[in-house]
Amino acid sequence: MEDYKSSNIDKYFITNEQSKFSTHPSKIVSIESFRRLCRYLASSDERILDIGGGAGIWTKIIQEEGIRIETWALDISSSILKEREKQDIKIVGDIEHLPFKNESFDRAFFFSSLHHVKHTHRALEEALRVVKLRGHIIVSEPISLRLLLLRQDIQPVDSIEFCFSISYILRLLKKLGLEINSIYYHGLFRRMMPRKPNVNIYRICDRFDHVLNNIPLLKHIGILGNKVTIVTQKR
Repeated sequence: MEDYKSSNIDKYFITNEQSKFSTHPSKIVSIESFRRLCRYLASSDERILDIGGGAGIWTKIIQEEGIRIETWALDISSSILKEREKQDIKIVGDIEHLPFKNESFDRAFFFSSLHHVKHTHRALEEALRVVKLRGHIIVSEPISLRLLLLRQDIQPVDSIEFCFSISYILRLLKKLGLEINSIYYHGLFRRMMPRKPNVNIYRICDRFDHVLNNIPLLKHIGILGNKVTIVTQKR
């Protein structure tokens, strides 16, 4: 096992992700924003695979919004899977080597998990393999402005995470033949805020991001933000 995988297991051996998302200002607003978007990311009566989904924060919100999904959750950490909802089907496994048959799922999610793997292309190839024809792969990940400006692709942050540029992830998705249905940028206005803004400042930034994403001629300024959500479809 590569070192970064072992480090991820160690990091998430003891965690309480649910409480973090109910107390940290930026995470509270991230959840509010996700509630607004989740109907564009999932449909009822689908079998979905939450790849590296940890405690299942995002799929729980989808279900709270009344979207009925059969959730399969894969993570390299067995301990963090224990935090998920009881009805989720939990599998300990490797993002780069999914233990599922071809075309097993209607939809696959990478919610802040893809940047935990070194071989981004391999993880995406595996997701493509297990998703049905015309099924969807959703990537919602932090992006690096520094790497974008330097025209670089991916770099390690530490022994656990990697950062990559928006150009890199878009290039990989197109190389795999995935059709990009929509792109939503987050965090452009957060870059202009004080180091530790309160929850209300985060909410104002989020509203500005939402407005920007609804103006076709301006939304691509959002590539300067700190996160992107991309909906793709297998052709």
